[in-house]
Amino acid sequence: QKASVEGAVGKIARKIIGMLRNETFHSIDGLNSAIRKVLDRLNDKPFQKRNGSRKAIYELEEKPYLRTLPMLPFISKKANPPVSGFLLRQKRKALKNPVFSML
Repeated sequence: QKASVEGAVGKIARKIIGMLRNETFHSIDGLNSAIRKVLDRLNDKPFQKRNGSRKAIYELEEKPYLRTLPMLPFISKKANPPVSGFLLRQKRKALKNPVFSML
């Protein structure tokens, strides 16, 4: 499913770029505003082979399942560096033979 979503995003991006290719923007805010207008127009456009539009499907089928973001941001733990197979074998030997671990 990831590939189809990426394909759809690429298709929409190409459409937006194509629709804005002859315009000149003097600020990032102007560009963002134009992108928003084109994106809204594309999302409101009715489907050809089924009822509704992208916006209507989102409002009916996806939006009810959205939840608010948590108050605290997610903090990932720092991962330990990978341990080589040699070190793991040495640790196992040390655990199996207490005398070996004293060396």
